[in-house]
Amino acid sequence: MALLPGIVSAEAVVSEPQGLSGLLLLRDVEKELVDLTERLGQTVVAIEGQRPTPWSDDSGEAEVEPAVMAPVRGSGLVISSNGEILTNEHVVRQCTDIRVTLWDGRTYAAQLVAGDPRSDLAVLKIAAADLPTARFGDIGKIRRGQWALAMGNPLGLCFDGQAAVSLGIVSSIGRYVPGVDSQTDRYYGNLIQTTAQINVGNSGGPLFNLDGEVIGINTIISATEVVGGPAAFAIPACKWTKRIIEKLRAGERIDHGYLGLSLSNPAGKAGARVETVKGRSPAALAGIEVGDLIVEYDDEEVANVDDLIRLIGLTVPGTKVSIKLERDARLLQATLVVAARRDFVHAAHSPAESATAVGSYNYRD
Repeated sequence: MALLPGIVSAEAVVSEPQGLSGLLLLRDVEKELVDLTERLGQTVVAIEGQRPTPWSDDSGEAEVEPAVMAPVRGSGLVISSNGEILTNEHVVRQCTDIRVTLWDGRTYAAQLVAGDPRSDLAVLKIAAADLPTARFGDIGKIRRGQWALAMGNPLGLCFDGQAAVSLGIVSSIGRYVPGVDSQTDRYYGNLIQTTAQINVGNSGGPLFNLDGEVIGINTIISATEVVGGPAAFAIPACKWTKRIIEKLRAGERIDHGYLGLSLSNPAGKAGARVETVKGRSPAALAGIEVGDLIVEYDDEEVANVDDLIRLIGLTVPGTKVSIKLERDARLLQATLVVAARRDFVHAAHSPAESATAVGSYNYRD
């Protein structure tokens, strides 16, 4: 049937308004995010403590003994139903009177089980049971551009235990941030960079994917302000991180291995290039030379510098290991005994042992 000008069919009248389907989709996404936030928030905690800080008298000279206690606030993640809490070591370092507030407002005194300054991870224990726990994801599946949720206690404002949440994306992976804290010889390598907003107080809190899995531990923000705010970084929930966490849960001290090498990533190929060799170190005694390309460490392939540093660091000091390296187009093998890093590196006096300047991106181990 023909229609007169200005007359429309009934089908057109009842058809879906343009853009409504998109709005419904957004509402579905919003509901999923709200539900996810409520569920994951039960695994995130607020951490408070007291830390001694130096003070000055009227003369301006600092006292030898700290006399002032400063409040410390951070975040954490429930990793076992019986009250084990994962956080950053820098959050609880030298802290007393550590208290943990759960999502439902309950507050517990916390004991430090163990902490590792180099990896910046620590495990606390509270006297609680039947707690919801977070699960860790497969870091190998992380891709740039995927969504990420940061949760925690930004600015120490989550007094009721209700974690704040911010949404962003994984903007980069495999980031190395040198020179953040030379006093403790920290190593920040293979970090996840995210656009999810992270503030002071978020440290130790989780970075989740949309499946509700932990993909990182929010740790540092850049000191330099950029458009949109400082860049945020998280320690990846990789196999190396998980191995350290298990040792900390057992109350073990992490005795990081040491070879005495300064390393860099070669262009366009796998492995770790030797830049310098510290005198009388295990590497020097084994005959490793500047320019060598280390491609295998104790039967494990070395993908890059970060890979090698983590392999060395998790080797028990005193262990004999074999290294395969390329030198002048030849494949050679060296055997050496891994030393304890603490016997060679005193972070407070020789920060260069941790990393060189930001621009050079050399690594040391």
